[in-house]
Amino acid sequence: MGVEKFLDASTGHITYEDSNKLLNFPEVFPSRVIVHEYGWLINVMEGNLLEDEMIKPMRKDGYSESFISLIRKASEHNCWWINLDCDGGYVEDLRSHEW
Repeated sequence: MGVEKFLDASTGHITYEDSNKLLNFPEVFPSRVIVHEYGWLINVMEGNLLEDEMIKPMRKDGYSESFISLIRKASEHNCWWINLDCDGGYVEDLRSHEW
């Protein structure tokens, strides 16, 4: 049985442009995205795949550095998922956006 951690964070840690891409094109994000009523569940790739398989494609597709920092923060804390929720908490040392 596998039990994994996830990072619960506010959708305010990504930009409005990031949210539009996730909402309209979740299937082209470099890892699994599950849309839910209040935001998204985003699968975080394991450390050895993170840069080449997730971060580089995100940069190529124009995702914000704020979003990339959130992905890295989750990976640093061994989280396999991020729950981006409109009522989620803010992570103290990460940038936030009003939208």
